[in-house]
Amino acid sequence: MTANRRRRRRIRPPSNPSTRMLLVLRGTVLCTVFTLLIKADAFAFRPTDGYNMMRRRSFLTWDVLSGAVLLIATLGSSPPAHAAEEPPECRNGAIVAESQVPGAYQQICMELPTRTIPIQSTGDALTISQGTGTGGTGSVQGRTGVAVWNSSLLLTRLLDAISAQEIKQPMLRQGSSFLKGKTVMELGCGTGLASLAAAKLGASRVIATDGNSEVVQLTKFNIDKNNLVDNVEAAELKWGLLNAADFFDEADIII
Repeated sequence: MTANRRRRRRIRPPSNPSTRMLLVLRGTVLCTVFTLLIKADAFAFRPTDGYNMMRRRSFLTWDVLSGAVLLIATLGSSPPAHAAEEPPECRNGAIVAESQVPGAYQQICMELPTRTIPIQSTGDALTISQGTGTGGTGSVQGRTGVAVWNSSLLLTRLLDAISAQEIKQPMLRQGSSFLKGKTVMELGCGTGLASLAAAKLGASRVIATDGNSEVVQLTKFNIDKNNLVDNVEAAELKWGLLNAADFFDEADIII
C-alpha cells in the first residue's frame, strides 16, 4: 500500500501552473516530432510485398508507442523540489518574519516539508527536512526543534561568511582555519542545519545535540539525506551537569 501511494505521488502533475504548462508544451512538441517522423517514414517507404508491409507496420507501431511513453513520462515528471515546494519568499535560505503563536513563533517557511539552504563559500546546498509537515500538522507548538528557525539560518550564514573570508584573505586564519579539521558541537541543533553547514565548511567531526528525542531523529534523517554520516553524528543531550559530562573535552568549538 505504501509503495502504491508513493508511486501515485511521483506521477502526480505538479501544482505550479507555469511548470505544468511547460511540461505540457514539451509533451506536445515530442508528439509533433514523432508524428512527423512517422509520416516521413510512410512516404519514403513503399512496401512491395506482404513481408515488408508487416515489417513497416511494426516499425510504425514502435514509433507510436515510444512517443506515447515519452509523453507520459514528461507530463508525469515532477519539477525539482526547489521549484515545486518552496515559494519565492522561502528560497535560498531567506529570512522571513515570524509571528507569535501560543507557546512559540511561526512563519510560512516552517510549514514546508523541506528547505534548500545554499552554502555560498563552497557552492553546496543543504536539503533540510522539517518535521512540521509530518501528519499535516504544520505546527511547531511544543516541538520547536522540528523547523528551520531564522536563528539557525543566521548562524549558518555566519559560519559561511567566516569561511568565505578565510578563502579571500588567508592571513586571517593566523595559522589555522576556524572550522577545518576541528570538532564542532552544536547545542540545541534542531533540524541540524548549522551542524551540517559546519561539516560542509570543513569540520572533521560534528556532534549535533538536542534534548528532544524526536528532534534527534529528524537530525539523523537530515544527516543521512545530505550524505554526511561519516563526520556528523546526532545525540540526545539535555542541558544538565551529569548528561553534559559525557561530552567533556569533546569539542574544539561549541555553537
